[in-house]
Amino acid sequence: MSEAIQPTHVPLDESRPRPVWVQPRPVIELASTPQRLLAAFLDFVPVAALTVGLWRLGVGGFSELVPADLGFLPEHIADLYNRSPWMLLRPFALLAMVGVLWMGGWQALGRTPGKLVAGIQVVDEEGERLEIAAQVLRLIGYTASVVTLGFGWMLWLLLPSKRTLHDLLSGSRVVQAARRRG
Repeated sequence: MSEAIQPTHVPLDESRPRPVWVQPRPVIELASTPQRLLAAFLDFVPVAALTVGLWRLGVGGFSELVPADLGFLPEHIADLYNRSPWMLLRPFALLAMVGVLWMGGWQALGRTPGKLVAGIQVVDEEGERLEIAAQVLRLIGYTASVVTLGFGWMLWLLLPSKRTLHDLLSGSRVVQAARRRG
């Protein structure tokens, strides 16, 4: 007859560091719905004000690129180019400006100003600040959400992970901001 092997308890030596695979992962709490909505609103208002202000000054208007009759589109584009080649770039300059503002917030603060006020931040899968490549993918995701009339944001309502298109593309999550101790 063989005796059953009894497991033995060996206490961990707390003076020695644990191997990486044994390290406990920090618990990351996702941002709440009101926090994300507040941050989106606070980030949208300055961008909308800047856009409207620049359009009022005649800068960045997409409507100048499209003629009333689409049959005249090639001639219209040629006319715009003849008046000033920069007219074709103005709308895209506005988008680039918004991208620089948001990416500047991500680089300097780890979040946009709206997310700072709402107490949330954008992190990668490991809970670290986003790399520049992920930030660019996040901007592409924002653009795709606008182009698809909000479908990218509606994913947030449909997916159990509460992630949007720009979260999925960039491998990011919107979480509660780490609180400083002190």
